[in-house]
Amino acid sequence: MVERNRAMSRQLSVLQELTGMLEEKPSVAPLPERSQCLYVEPLPNGDRKNCKNCALWVTSSRCLIHDPVIWVDKEAICGYWVGGKPQEGDLHLNMKLGDFVSPAFSGLTIVKEGTSCDNCKWYEPKDAGSGRCHGLEEKGQPPPVQARGCCARWEQ
Repeated sequence: MVERNRAMSRQLSVLQELTGMLEEKPSVAPLPERSQCLYVEPLPNGDRKNCKNCALWVTSSRCLIHDPVIWVDKEAICGYWVGGKPQEGDLHLNMKLGDFVSPAFSGLTIVKEGTSCDNCKWYEPKDAGSGRCHGLEEKGQPPPVQARGCCARWEQ
């Protein structure tokens, strides 16, 4: 009888522990910092980011990271954006089919006005040229950002 009570007591302890685990709230990951989201300061001319000011875009509406059969609009943008002058002509790297990035993987999408903090859902303006980003965090606060800066957390 004593042994049975001990076994039942152990089972009850395990059940209580499991019940406690189920009642715990899931942990929430902290927001990333600017440097973790590839924040880019505004372009010198103030333009928003898009393919027409990306060094990987080719002026024949192609992109060096996407398969050459994919037409890429100059007003598109993806997560591989690199500021710079687009490539001229119909240039393409010597890459094999498996080396290209799919548009779904790169996040290729058309954003007619381009991307910048001031047209992102996370942005809270402070004045004409700057504000705070509520999609990022530094020292527990939304960090200051430039209106025409941009990062990988950009969302419409």
